[in-house]
Amino acid sequence: MKKVIDELLIEATILGMVNEAMTYDEFLDKSPKITKKGKGGTEQGSSQVSIRTALAYKGQKFRNKEGQVDDSRKDAYAQAAAYIQNGIEGDEISRKQIPADVKDDILRKSRTPKSDDGGAPEKDPDRDDQAADGSDLDVFGDEPDESSGLPSEKEKKKLLQQDRANTDKALSFTKADVERQKAEKGKKDVGLGTPESRAGEAITHRAMRMLKEGKTYEEIRSELMKIANQKETVLTPEWVDAGIRSTQASLRAIGDGDEQKGIDLVEDIVWDTDQGREAIGVGEHGTSADMFVRLKNGDRIGISLKKDGKVFLANKGYSKEMNDFADKLKESGIPEDQIERFMESTSIERYDESLRENLINSATDISKNKKLSSAFANAVETASQDKKTAKDQYINRIEEAGGPDEFLKKFTTGEYKADDVKALSRICQFSGDENLTALYEGMRNEDAKMMQRMLGAFKNNPAVADGFKEFVLEGIHFESILNLDQNPEIDGFLTIYGEKPDGIDLSKENLLDLFGSKTKKLYEIDEQWQQTDDPKEKERIRKEIAEEAESKLYIDYKDGAKNGVIKVKGEDGSEYPLFTLQTRSRGIGTSPILEIAQTTFMTNSLKNGSFNVEDWSPKERKNFYRSRLKELSTNIETGGLAPVTKTELEKELAAIKKKLNESVSYKHIQTLIEMASKV
Repeated sequence: MKKVIDELLIEATILGMVNEAMTYDEFLDKSPKITKKGKGGTEQGSSQVSIRTALAYKGQKFRNKEGQVDDSRKDAYAQAAAYIQNGIEGDEISRKQIPADVKDDILRKSRTPKSDDGGAPEKDPDRDDQAADGSDLDVFGDEPDESSGLPSEKEKKKLLQQDRANTDKALSFTKADVERQKAEKGKKDVGLGTPESRAGEAITHRAMRMLKEGKTYEEIRSELMKIANQKETVLTPEWVDAGIRSTQASLRAIGDGDEQKGIDLVEDIVWDTDQGREAIGVGEHGTSADMFVRLKNGDRIGISLKKDGKVFLANKGYSKEMNDFADKLKESGIPEDQIERFMESTSIERYDESLRENLINSATDISKNKKLSSAFANAVETASQDKKTAKDQYINRIEEAGGPDEFLKKFTTGEYKADDVKALSRICQFSGDENLTALYEGMRNEDAKMMQRMLGAFKNNPAVADGFKEFVLEGIHFESILNLDQNPEIDGFLTIYGEKPDGIDLSKENLLDLFGSKTKKLYEIDEQWQQTDDPKEKERIRKEIAEEAESKLYIDYKDGAKNGVIKVKGEDGSEYPLFTLQTRSRGIGTSPILEIAQTTFMTNSLKNGSFNVEDWSPKERKNFYRSRLKELSTNIETGGLAPVTKTELEKELAAIKKKLNESVSYKHIQTLIEMASKV
């Protein structure tokens, strides 16, 4: 066990050194040494192998036997180094399909011979990777490199040019370009997201570059608005302003509150593309960063850019989002049998079966009840008299079946199609008959029943519920912002919202305040984290911090029975709504989506410096309530909600309207009185 811990400590030290701005020779001199006996009793400096591997992961090139650069061999070198580091050699490496020449090459290059008197190393006539004085050259690069694993200056310049070209191309994308790109096959040198969001991300990239060139924000906005105001470009004026605000917030975060200091600290600015990452030495980072900056001290900062506080953790088809969530649960270590039970009880098949039963029962009720049957037939006749209404309500499906009676029989026999479902539900919805409308609402409420099944499954399976909390924390980049993920590819992470007036940074202090401002427990744990270099101890503390944060999160089963609400519970009993959880279908018979949306509470709290709305000024509190009012109204008007869900949202909307009528809270009045008494 001691041996394992010692090696972990050494590896942690090496990774830490990789992130420092030092030359390769300094790496060799300062690195801890693990010596192992190789063939013939020779000693191997394994720590040097690790250093070279770490440098390799930062974008350096590899050569094959002919001396040509061969990027495809990068993984082979890295694996060989890892196996050698752990004492796996000979036949075992062959079985793992590591080329023998790669193994021999990395072993040879990991040794630095010294002269007999301990002075400068002697030139080895059999090595082509040494300078005349015997010192190591950068055998993996195009030329000697002392920049912590970055590519050569020539290669870096080329990569940065490609990255900027890709970013500027996205910035000026037209609607025709979007259609053409969709038709293209193969890998595209663009970031993730929609063309509009990519253009928005490119704004921050471009704005930072222009600031480095000495341009003012007024000049930057003027130039970018020329693109946004073109009719055919996907970039909008709203995205330009949000991108500039994100630039301001990013630079304040980098410069500890000082924008100018922030831009002065920035060395390189890249997008999340292959060329951009390679230029600054970032590999497969595994974060949600949209762009990166490399500071003059060598630190690489990932930046996640949000246009505003309207952020979705999920907003696609229900099945896809649930399968992705199941994968997250597996990564979290949730037992397979518990995941399977959860997925079975929340499956789309359960929804389909429940809806099928509802449709059959509804059609049967209409057929057997003369009053309902007559109302249904009248509704069909009324709708058929207007061509547009007839088309919208799929009257042709009823006519093709031979009339209402024959149409309804299709459901009892199970021979109905998706368009038949739309026809049945829409005739009931717009019939004007309260009994048929009630049947429609029953069909629509299948979405709410699916959400209730999910909330019930969370309640009955605490391990999965905890996995969901972890998923939510990942959604706000909790561990990345706190630097708890021990990510060797980046040295810091920012989450930026392009909110008015000048952008918002979800900072480390904000997060710790939200999840434990009173006990200061997380602050204390964080201090312990900073004071240790032991990987096992860091992992223990990371887990403790995550569990502490997860304990403050809860799924509101009572209030959110129709549409779940994920809240943070404050130590004074306050409840802070972070996300809403709901299902929504665009029409009965169409597949529902799963929607997990961040509330505007988070960004408003960051702007006001407190997570307690009652601490905000009357003006800011009113602005928040107005914003929430608009958010709720849009949610309701968008449609696709189960009636019971809609009712819940309307209740909250009424409560918000009531709060808006209260000009000043009692607590604020008391504060004003106390302030006045001290004058």
